[in-house]
Amino acid sequence: MEPITRTLARYARASQFDALPAAVRHEGARAFVNWIGCAAGGSMEEDVQLMLKLLSEFNGAKEATVVGRSERLDALNATLINSMSSAALAFNDTHNATVAHPTSPVAAALLALAERQPLTGKELLHALILGIEIQCRVGNILCVPPAECQVGLSMQGLVGGIGAAVAAAKAMALDEDGITTAIGLAANQASGGSATDQDITDKTRGQLRTAYPDAAAERIFAQSWAIEECPRVDAFCKDLAAGA
Repeated sequence: MEPITRTLARYARASQFDALPAAVRHEGARAFVNWIGCAAGGSMEEDVQLMLKLLSEFNGAKEATVVGRSERLDALNATLINSMSSAALAFNDTHNATVAHPTSPVAAALLALAERQPLTGKELLHALILGIEIQCRVGNILCVPPAECQVGLSMQGLVGGIGAAVAAAKAMALDEDGITTAIGLAANQASGGSATDQDITDKTRGQLRTAYPDAAAERIFAQSWAIEECPRVDAFCKDLAAGA
């Protein structure tokens, strides 16, 4: 079976905006408008204020918008603050099957990118839709029965970065290899770096065994491979190939 990351990248690369159903394009626009409202509404919350104070010491070029505020931050910090603001009041959209909030990380990354690399509305919306779609599908692979990956309260930290990576890679018109790399980097960060290559894999096993001398280490390690081993992967790849 082809690696799932390659399948995702090929799907994203080949996707054409005009081929998306009208209802999907409509919901994508609604998701973005809702995200803007959530980010603006949460922009003055105390936790956001504290994070801004912390980041001010490390901020770079003031090139990116902070929704609902007059400050401008560098692209990375603006992405963080805008995503955080959109979740501050817990009105950001929720994918019930995985308890993820798909638009927040994707829209935040795209807004910052659009101020570095101008995008048309169609390009931004297309990238947003793909980032949301793929992160939700990966979430389904991991936690919707018969999958048994234990993700706790929410898997946002696992799949949100993948969605943002897909969206940014699509907006930047990366080729299949570039999108594959972007997804791999995002997934690797979410997993704690355990699956980059065999050397890191072996090192991580050793670290887990030291921290957890019993069988818990093997259970923890096994979860980082859940995407590739999950029985839903075959069906998921067939859906993508069929344009589902």
